[in-house]
Amino acid sequence: MLKYFNERSKCPCCNSDHVSELLRLEWGNKILLDLFKYRKFPTDFIKEASYILMECNRCCLIYQRYAPNNQLSYMIYNEWLKKRRLANIFDYSFNPYTIKRTITNFSQINQLLNCFHPDSSKLKVLDFGMGWGGWCKAAQLMGLEVYGTEISQSQIEFAKTQGLKVIDYQDIPNYNMDIINLEQVLEHVESPYQLLSYLVKSLSSQGLIQISVPNARYVKKYLNKNMKSEYFYAKGKKYSLNSIEPLQHVNAFNYESLIYIGKLLGLKEYRKNGNYYKDNIKLLTFKNLLINYLNRYIPINRKRTNIIFQKK
Repeated sequence: MLKYFNERSKCPCCNSDHVSELLRLEWGNKILLDLFKYRKFPTDFIKEASYILMECNRCCLIYQRYAPNNQLSYMIYNEWLKKRRLANIFDYSFNPYTIKRTITNFSQINQLLNCFHPDSSKLKVLDFGMGWGGWCKAAQLMGLEVYGTEISQSQIEFAKTQGLKVIDYQDIPNYNMDIINLEQVLEHVESPYQLLSYLVKSLSSQGLIQISVPNARYVKKYLNKNMKSEYFYAKGKKYSLNSIEPLQHVNAFNYESLIYIGKLLGLKEYRKNGNYYKDNIKLLTFKNLLINYLNRYIPINRKRTNIIFQKK
């Protein structure tokens, strides 16, 4: 019996047992020790299991065989990463609603609203894992009925000071949501299929689920003996392995794995105007116009994989 981990011998997305091992590192490996020192994690805390990276041969999901259980997850996100989650909300310089981020949120939400009828004032939306509530606040300012969920108490309290409605996980089925936003969530959960299955039940007819996860397209290319700990926290770099960071990103999705799990749940990819491109507000340079055009047909965003599903 493991104290801090749950072993996932089958794929957590499609439940297939046709899986292959890609990488195995003990917790005392220098690469992991250097990573934990950078993250300011304890370096001699974990005495069980290993960092074992698996790949599903059916849906292409890459995942960590040993996922932190509730006890370890609490320590990681509420104690080890405590400095990142705490903020002095009374400090004048504290502002989770930056102009750049708010504009991006407006753009993203507007794309979603274009999927519905012109009168969108009655739409209910849920931001699952709302963080500091930037997406929720933008949706609220656009006149939508907005709800959010979060596990961090400090972020919940802040959201309430901003007039945002926070609901508990178990209360979600009581609502009939038109849009559910999952921004950087699925990579952290032990059972992504179960979570999505639970959320789909609360979707209205023709409702949308928007998913954004770290891009794992190039993971296998940079798994080699010359790996460095910095690969795990490098974001947007060519060699980045952030999508499989030990203990935190236990699921690494690519476009194919998301499509597969969507089909299992009876969801279809929404493509009104080609592929959804989250960061579509950019300078009108030739490069950005070309990227915008290509994203209609192939997902090439290096940092994230973004997709919209619709309930059939």
